[in-house]
Amino acid sequence: MPQTPIRIALSGALGRMGRQMADAVQGDARLALAARFHRPGIVGEGLVSRDEALAMAEIVIDFTTPAASADLARLCAERGGPALVIGSTGFDAAELAVIADAAKTVPIVRSGSFSLGLNMLVGLVERAARALDPNDWDVEIVEAHHR
Repeated sequence: MPQTPIRIALSGALGRMGRQMADAVQGDARLALAARFHRPGIVGEGLVSRDEALAMAEIVIDFTTPAASADLARLCAERGGPALVIGSTGFDAAELAVIADAAKTVPIVRSGSFSLGLNMLVGLVERAARALDPNDWDVEIVEAHHR
């Protein structure tokens, strides 16, 4: 029996990662792109308000700013959902605390990188680091973002 696709809303839908996520969601039969939203006040051209998007989704995928992500986490918790996947980076301690508090109420996943290549590289570096004597080597991963 076929499963009903999971309804996804994209926050930051007009950004680079938002557009890539839209393509990925639309290319997966297990998922349905229920809504796209961007900054407050920006609607039209396939975009809806944040409140409309949250009402239509089971999961929100967020690629915005740290402040917007923390606010979205707080709002999802206040509403009792939807679940939230955060791909933003650069959070300060207060924003992380808001997200941690919201995660007590709704499922939240926060990941700084959705790149398969980067995640594979991190795993390889961890394996290589275990093979090196820590008294003789310092291992560091330096992350750089696109502009």
